[in-house]
Amino acid sequence: MSAGIASRKASAPGAADQLTIMADQALYQAKEHGRNRLFIHQPAVMANPRSLAQG
Repeated sequence: MSAGIASRKASAPGAADQLTIMADQALYQAKEHGRNRLFIHQPAVMANPRSLAQG
């Protein structure tokens, strides 16, 4: 199972929509790198995301 994780302040305008987009981006990065991956959305490094994969 692969997963994408994101967080954002709930009070920010458009937070729910933006959160969905960020989590989706992280999920696609995880899937791009194979199975059983976990990626955390980090705006400064999405061009070169860090995998927290196990095994």
